[in-house]
Amino acid sequence: MKRGDIEMHIVRGDPAAGSVTIQGGRGGADLVRSIQQQLHEAHGPSPEAEQEAARQIAAQRGVALAMVLRVSHSGGKPIIRFDRRKHAVPEGATLVLIDGAAVHLWFQKIAVNVATDQAASGKNVLPDRLRALFGPDAGLPGTRHDVLLEKMTDGSWQLSKLSKAGA
Repeated sequence: MKRGDIEMHIVRGDPAAGSVTIQGGRGGADLVRSIQQQLHEAHGPSPEAEQEAARQIAAQRGVALAMVLRVSHSGGKPIIRFDRRKHAVPEGATLVLIDGAAVHLWFQKIAVNVATDQAASGKNVLPDRLRALFGPDAGLPGTRHDVLLEKMTDGSWQLSKLSKAGA
């Protein structure tokens, strides 16, 4: 480890489950990607480990809340799925920054399938925003796309690309 690096221990019921070294000076989504890659190499994919990584990074960055959400699809259009029992997502229309652009994400029972922009055009911009992040196959079968949803300490929300890998 170098000065400025952070060492995190990931415990899945076993203190010897592993540790991850985070290089200092990297952004939140980059840190989560680095952790995901190291955990995947050491232990295989684990949604629990991803959520724990997001929580630890949030604490390091002063973020009030962070969660990893899955990009899926409905009728071929990408959507964001979540489980309210596991994620403290907001309810209803919530202003969220995606790549610096403010959009209203409409958090429903198990997914966000509509986003509207500030222009109040009424058009659903969610498919376009998610395809801009992940490409034309965003959320389609055979892919794995995740986003990092963060509630900042000032109460604002941000959404960023987390990963793109084959299923």
